[in-house]
Amino acid sequence: MSAVCTRGEELILVRGHARTVHGSTCFRQGGGEAVRAARPGVTCSFVKTSRVEWSRSAALWSDKPVTRSNDAGGTAPGRHRLVHRGWLERSVRDHAAMTLMDTLARVEADLAAGRIPMARQRLRGLVASFPQDLSLRRRLGEVYRLYGEPAEAGRWMYLEADRDPAETYAFEERYSTPLRRMRALAWRGPESLAGTAFAAQQLAAVQKAGSDHVGRPVAWAAIPLDRNGEPEDDRNSVADRLVGAGVAVVVLGFFAIWVVGFITFARWLWP
Repeated sequence: MSAVCTRGEELILVRGHARTVHGSTCFRQGGGEAVRAARPGVTCSFVKTSRVEWSRSAALWSDKPVTRSNDAGGTAPGRHRLVHRGWLERSVRDHAAMTLMDTLARVEADLAAGRIPMARQRLRGLVASFPQDLSLRRRLGEVYRLYGEPAEAGRWMYLEADRDPAETYAFEERYSTPLRRMRALAWRGPESLAGTAFAAQQLAAVQKAGSDHVGRPVAWAAIPLDRNGEPEDDRNSVADRLVGAGVAVVVLGFFAIWVVGFITFARWLWP
C-alpha cells in the first residue's frame, strides 16, 4: 500500500491511526505501522515497526479532512492528530512525575495515619519503577528504620554517604556475598546514572566484587547463578544451616529414645 503526502514529514501512528498535518493525505493502517515520506509529493509506504516513528512537525490538529484509503481502493474522511516527538516525550515525563508525586503524597498520608506497611509497599513499588532515584531509596530506608529492621534500612541507605555504619554492617551480614548484594540493591543501568560520586563508587565496588566472585564481568541486568548453580538469593545462611542441624539432632534423639525403649520393652516381655 502507498499514499501521497504533501509534506516531507515522517508521520506517526498512535493507537492505530495515521496522523497528518496541513492536509497531508495518507492511509489508515493497523497499530504498530508507520508512514514515511522522504520529500513532498513522493509515494509513501506503510512500514512495519516495533518502535515509534516520529515526525519533525509540531503537534497540532489538522483542520482539513484526511483521506484514508481502504483495501477496496475507496477513501474515507477523518480528522487526526500528528504527534511531535518532543511533545510526546514531555507528556510521558510529566505523567511519570505526576504519578511519582501522587504516590509520595499517599506514602506521607499512610505514615501520618500509622499505616507503615502500606507506605513501605508503595515505596517498594516506586523504587522498582525508579531505581536510580536515590531519594526514594533513602525514604524506604527510613521506613524500614521505623520497623526496627537495620539490615533492610542499611540495604536502601547503602548508596548514601551519611549511611549508618551499624545498618550497613547488618545489610552486609544478611546479604553475605557480592551477588546477593547486587540483587538486593536492585539497580538498573550504568553506575554513572547514580547521581552522586559516592553512590557510583559503591555500585562499581559491588559490581566488581560480583565479577570477581564468578570470575567474569557481571551486569546489573543479568546477575548470574552462584558457583553451585543455585540462585544466590536462595542459598541458606549459616543461621539457617544451624537451625536445620539442630532439628536433625532432635529427630535423631527421639528416634534413639524410641529404639532404646523398644529394646527394653522386648527384654521385659521375653526375659
